[in-house]
Amino acid sequence: MAPLQLRIKNLGNIKDTRIKVSNLTIFVGKNNTNKTWTAYIIHSIASEETIESYVTDFIWSRRWNLKIKVDFIQNYLSRVKKHIELLVQQEKVPPFFSKEDIFFVKNLMRDYLNFVAKEFPSFISISKEQVKNLKISLCWPSKKKEKELKELLDLFNKTFNKLARSKWFENCYEHSILYECYLSLIMRSTIRSLFGNPFNLPVERNTLITFSNLINLGEGSIYNLSKIRGSLGRTLNFLKILIQNAKPSEKSLKQRAVLLQNIERAVEELITIHKLLRPKNFNYNYPVPVKDFKDFVQRLPFLKPKEKYLNEILLSYLQEIIEGEIKIDETGIVYKTSNEVTLPIMVSSSMIKSLGGLYAYIAYKAEENDLLIIDEPENNLHPRAQVKMVEFLSFMANKGIKVLTTTHSPYIVDHLINLIEANNAVEAKEKNPDDLASLFYLKTKDAFIAKDKVSVYLFSDNGEVKSILDSKTGIIDWETFSSVSEEISELYYKI
Repeated sequence: MAPLQLRIKNLGNIKDTRIKVSNLTIFVGKNNTNKTWTAYIIHSIASEETIESYVTDFIWSRRWNLKIKVDFIQNYLSRVKKHIELLVQQEKVPPFFSKEDIFFVKNLMRDYLNFVAKEFPSFISISKEQVKNLKISLCWPSKKKEKELKELLDLFNKTFNKLARSKWFENCYEHSILYECYLSLIMRSTIRSLFGNPFNLPVERNTLITFSNLINLGEGSIYNLSKIRGSLGRTLNFLKILIQNAKPSEKSLKQRAVLLQNIERAVEELITIHKLLRPKNFNYNYPVPVKDFKDFVQRLPFLKPKEKYLNEILLSYLQEIIEGEIKIDETGIVYKTSNEVTLPIMVSSSMIKSLGGLYAYIAYKAEENDLLIIDEPENNLHPRAQVKMVEFLSFMANKGIKVLTTTHSPYIVDHLINLIEANNAVEAKEKNPDDLASLFYLKTKDAFIAKDKVSVYLFSDNGEVKSILDSKTGIIDWETFSSVSEEISELYYKI
């Protein structure tokens, strides 16, 4: 089934656009056309942090403003309780969501997306004025499109039952108020069905993965310095009071004056050092997607690698691209080449730094139904590695991990056309899939992708965002790159 379209209004230059988050979604266009902000919007909708904030706000603030009676909502949540009891008792249960529930879910999601729009400035650490009047909504299928509605409900029910049997729900059930837990289950079922579980590889990933230890040390030092300043300041002030209140002899008056002067100088120097290290307006509030990645990298030494087939097969193809593997040891992140040379990440090639975050995500976190958001996957990659990367991203999309990426690479877009065309040829039984796979870089037919699993959008200077993938042929109109190539050629002939 085609995913629901997300409608976004008043985001930077973008006045009004609709985005379909497919298995593989690609944003292209010039710089400063709000590609990354649009990706951040999608991340914020699917973010665990946003869902938790909304559920807490809904329950505790009694935000019953969904044009639905309170009794209806409470009865609805009671239905969740009964369904959970059935799930505990038996494997097969009737579906929870029915056609009658679409009204409730649509209203709930409308309220949720209004909440996301309101909270978005703090999510990416910008002022509210920069995204004033931001609107986010979902375009639902009409009642007449019964097939699409049924497929949507089937997806909701599948996710609902999976989450209800998960460790997350078990913990939620033990530690939360029941209605809060049930509402959280409904929210997650809907959002995970439509978008997946997000993980962001920001464009800052090279720096964050290379200097993670130093960043961690720096943040810790600033925090500790604040505590030390407060503690020493209180101690010095206490000594100052003791000296001032003491009954000195005439001989000790001069000594007391010198001691007070030294204490005051020590306090001033301490304040000066603290200001140098943390200026008055210092702010290290990263956008949430960047902070999440930073925190993930810093936790790597304490995480256990995933040992599922999905993680192993993805790593095997990524190792082919980086010509080695990435490990975590007592010294930090290291790169082990195919000929057994081990290098710290700091002195490894820029490609390794760029793909180190992706490698770590697959090794330690990746699961089916994730939403992987990558800002400019071509960073520091040779053109050959770039085309291997688009094959890899297509492979991931076919294996159940949604991929959303922004790119300025003509190689990625151009080669994606080849992958779509290869899939067309296989579906039409015109070519043998294994023979076709031998022509590609990763040598796997699982990288071929159906055109209805792909969305490609061009972001323009004037705020227009349009689909540039021909739904019939699978051809992508990549004029944003070809026009520059033509300009360069014309310049050569003029010279």
